[in-house]
Amino acid sequence: AGFLGFSIDDVRIRDSLKLASEMGMEYRIETTSLDNAHPNTVVIELEGETGKKVSITGSSIGGGNVVIKRINNLEVEFTGQYYTLIVQHYDKPGVIAMVTTLLGENEVNIAAMRVYRSYRGGIAFMVIETDQEISEELVSRICHQPGVIHAAGIKSLQQEED
Repeated sequence: AGFLGFSIDDVRIRDSLKLASEMGMEYRIETTSLDNAHPNTVVIELEGETGKKVSITGSSIGGGNVVIKRINNLEVEFTGQYYTLIVQHYDKPGVIAMVTTLLGENEVNIAAMRVYRSYRGGIAFMVIETDQEISEELVSRICHQPGVIHAAGIKSLQQEED
């Protein structure tokens, strides 16, 4: 339902698998055992029309709360309680400063920020939680900066409930 853009109280959620198929989305649901994982954990593996792949591991931890624990093979942690910007980039000097400068210039206040990397000089992720929504235009500008591989903005789950 989330991939179809449904809000958390949308009555179409119960029909989301059928609706996804009708829209041409292909999916497969499998069960597996994950070591040291919360019992309500899901691994979502996505492949876009261009062939780009991403894997996301997250858990429903109760009370309508979720936590994202892994993107591809890199451990991360964020909840979706804030607007969130995820930036995949090369671990090199200046990339973090460039992104935070762009946010500041656009009046976006950072509530929390974490940086995760596979190894020194390798692929890294910035997870930036903000008080304001990050416009698609700003996400696109960040995507096109030197050293940035990809960027994505995620709406706040809190905002969905309001």
